[in-house]
Amino acid sequence: MSKKLIIILVFAGLIAFQAYRVSRDAGVFTEVNAVTYGSCAKMHGLPGSEDINIDRGNRVAFISSGNGREAFASYDSDQPIDVADGDIWRLDLSKPDSRPERLNVNAGGKFHPHGIDLLTLPNGERELYVINHLGRDEHEVLIFGISASHNLTLKRRIHYPELISPNDIKAIQSGQFFATNDHGSPQSSFMARVEEYLGLSWSSVSYFDGEKGSLMLKGIKSANGITLSPDQQTLYVAEALGRSIKRYKRGDRIDQWEFADQINVDTAVDNLEWSEDGKLLAGAHPKIFDLLGHFADADNISPSQVISINVENAPMTYDTIYMNDGSEMSGSSVAVVLDNEMLIGNVAENHFLRCRKN
Repeated sequence: MSKKLIIILVFAGLIAFQAYRVSRDAGVFTEVNAVTYGSCAKMHGLPGSEDINIDRGNRVAFISSGNGREAFASYDSDQPIDVADGDIWRLDLSKPDSRPERLNVNAGGKFHPHGIDLLTLPNGERELYVINHLGRDEHEVLIFGISASHNLTLKRRIHYPELISPNDIKAIQSGQFFATNDHGSPQSSFMARVEEYLGLSWSSVSYFDGEKGSLMLKGIKSANGITLSPDQQTLYVAEALGRSIKRYKRGDRIDQWEFADQINVDTAVDNLEWSEDGKLLAGAHPKIFDLLGHFADADNISPSQVISINVENAPMTYDTIYMNDGSEMSGSSVAVVLDNEMLIGNVAENHFLRCRKN
């Protein structure tokens, strides 16, 4: 066998292996079997509901709506984001027949919210932390104060270089937070496309200490959702294209973390939220190629999934508590639970789900 033929065969083998790896990570071989969570009603009116936080004490949900499909199409272009601003919506969970209400947030500029996090301060005041996309490569974190009537007032605008491609955010204490970067390079760069196509672990978690930012964790494969345990000793990061959730244990400082373990969940995990019984909930995308097709055309449905992770088990275990082929709602990105009710948000639909157990 000639050297030339050997080189061709090796090259063809590498291409075939990479094609298989990308297909596996995208969920091409994943089966979608229906799992119901009681009965679900569609809550219409808001374009996208990418992230949802519940204030359990006040029984109100805050919903991040970045203008869904239009905004994501704009992110993929080489032009500045040129679509209508998004908004934060609220839903009164004390009333079974309540509808989502737009808050008409004044962000002092372009407002395309992504991940959000609610922080209750020791004095009882509340703050909402919001990832805001000003452009493909320009991002900021906005901190809003929350009034007694659940309206938002801008308190602080934060920029720092390590906010490369932010996705989700976790507030630690007032003015301090973690933010995931779902890419290791700016979205408009050639290296970001390389990272996607080769499935490289270049994404990261940044830390803002109140004055300056830094890259705290690296080597993650498409970092997405992030959360802390209630005692702030354990950190969880959703690795979307890695189809896993990584767990880290805290060192002496809040910015020192050591990898402990991970759970492979065979789905592209998105945002992370805690349930009332201490389970970790994740909205997830079983099939990434279907999700990309759904971004391009609303008629292309994409499966939705919610998983519940038992972090007390050693090793961690998970169950699927909701799954649909996308006909009820496509592109699930987050799930939150209050009592017997679960809200499931998504990236690009014009409705989210309000599900109640029978």
